[in-house]
Amino acid sequence: MNNTCMGPMAELLMKHITVHKDIEIISRGLIVLFPEPVNPKAIAVMRQKGIILDNRTSVPLTEEDIPEGTLILAIGNKEKEMVIETYAPDDLFTVSEFVGEAGEIPDPYGKEMDAYIECCNSLIEWLHKVDNKLTMLENEE
Repeated sequence: MNNTCMGPMAELLMKHITVHKDIEIISRGLIVLFPEPVNPKAIAVMRQKGIILDNRTSVPLTEEDIPEGTLILAIGNKEKEMVIETYAPDDLFTVSEFVGEAGEIPDPYGKEMDAYIECCNSLIEWLHKVDNKLTMLENEE
């Protein structure tokens, strides 16, 4: 929620997965009181995947980040509810809702390195499903 772990990881993973698509992908936090660096464990896990997450700081979600027609994917239900309370956007889903499956991405915050690795692998799995769904929607147009 503070944009220092799962969101930045998801953003960069999704950019790698969807490199073939012309879409803008950004990650924003819901509780960002000041810019904070990304969690060092998240940086280390991403480095293992060959993705550099260094020198990033948390960024809060603002109204300007949600122009009409923007698809918003929340990591989980808590985040989705917080976005609804503040912004009430049209196209808002949890990642699992968007792909039509049950489940959530495990939050590693405050846990050991294994939890960050599990989270990253889970993100990769879910984000590939998101990419497949986006491709399917593109082909329907």
